[in-house]
Amino acid sequence: MLRERPRKRWPLFCHAGAWRHSNKLISPRSAAKIVAASQKTREESRRSQWRVDTRVDGSGSFASSTSAAELCPIQVGLIWYIILNRSNGVMPISLVRKLEQFTSLSDPERRALQTAPMRVRDVPARSDLIAEGDCPGDVSLLSEGFACRYKLLGDGRRQIMAFLIPGDICDLRAFLLGRMDHAVAALSRCQVLHIPHQTLFEIIEKHPRIGFALWRDTMLDGAIYRQWLTNVGRRSAYQRIAHLLCEIWWRLQAVGRTRGDSYELPVTQTDIGDAMGLSVVHVNRTLQQLRADGLISLRSNVVVVLNWRQLQDAGEFDPAYLQLQPQLTPVQRTDV
Repeated sequence: MLRERPRKRWPLFCHAGAWRHSNKLISPRSAAKIVAASQKTREESRRSQWRVDTRVDGSGSFASSTSAAELCPIQVGLIWYIILNRSNGVMPISLVRKLEQFTSLSDPERRALQTAPMRVRDVPARSDLIAEGDCPGDVSLLSEGFACRYKLLGDGRRQIMAFLIPGDICDLRAFLLGRMDHAVAALSRCQVLHIPHQTLFEIIEKHPRIGFALWRDTMLDGAIYRQWLTNVGRRSAYQRIAHLLCEIWWRLQAVGRTRGDSYELPVTQTDIGDAMGLSVVHVNRTLQQLRADGLISLRSNVVVVLNWRQLQDAGEFDPAYLQLQPQLTPVQRTDV
């Protein structure tokens, strides 16, 4: 009996690079059959499940419940349209999620935000997004990365007044008052979306609830400033940093940027010291003490909270001032 001659196997290629069907190398003939079979009607292609995943570091990738070979050209084109539109100025979902913490938005209001014309700018780490005294003509929305508000003293010392996360508007003050009284700097590589002031005025005029949500956002900034003032003025170093770590988790979780009890914190100990009014040595010792007490682990800029209740008690942290509604509070998670 003659044996079938083994066929040469080839990977199936797609626009995103080399792909394999069901994790196996397949022949060109089989690849052609798979591609031909995937040419279905538009209605059938819509039923295939796929999603776009945007990493915290700004890299875009997509994953699907079906293999790449099973995607028809319409789906592949739509996936790449969404990925490429991130660089063309699509409103990030983080802002919409943040504003919906303050008021419910209708579909037309969401569309008004998501389709607003905007310009994209990539900002390298450790550089200014906005300088003190600037009078920008557009609103800067942080889409990716971490930034901070700060002021420099005459002797060169820096005071950080707030950490900014994806979904935060960097210069809403200039939208109303015209001039920035502080600077904004990128702590990590950032992507910033610029929306012209006139465009934002038109959106608010047509959709007043968006203006109300932005007003509530400024009230949230004020509440955070009051907590930070209390931190620097009255709390110990241990309490300050414990409070800060709790606050950042709640803010990131509200915009979908946490993974369970962990989150990325791309800041240095110098940044924490400038925000909390502490020396670098003091920050280092305090973080070591928090680790030794079994409250957190910190490695490669990733914070993992090991005991939420004790960390909140250590920082005297009450999330009520944030007016945010996480999907699941950390205290509930530790009680499960």
